[in-house]
Amino acid sequence: MTDDFDELEQKYNQACLKERTKFKQETLSNVGGRYLTSSLRESGADVGLDKWLTITLIMAAEDTVKLPKIRSLQDLRETLSILGSLSPDLIVAVELLWTPQETGDSYSRDEMLADYPQLVTL
Repeated sequence: MTDDFDELEQKYNQACLKERTKFKQETLSNVGGRYLTSSLRESGADVGLDKWLTITLIMAAEDTVKLPKIRSLQDLRETLSILGSLSPDLIVAVELLWTPQETGDSYSRDEMLADYPQLVTL
């Protein structure tokens, strides 16, 4: 932890970029209320039941927040409750990413685990 805002901003931006690079293609963006959309360049929809979704929440706050290691749905609920109870005055930035974004696109379990090897299935 550091009090250097520029260093914190750099670490936050690096975390966001690291997650975005896992996407096949970013098909939806909302920056400052401006929505930008694009279509997948790949053709054909995935078929079958092996369809997965990954959601990533990146948050910067002006306080140290103690979060549990997420190993279960209950841990996830507790973590979201803690983050949701933070004072808005302490929240500096929030980035919510999900992949896949476009209808007809999906992750197979193998693709998801290749991009997110530390992921815990809930």
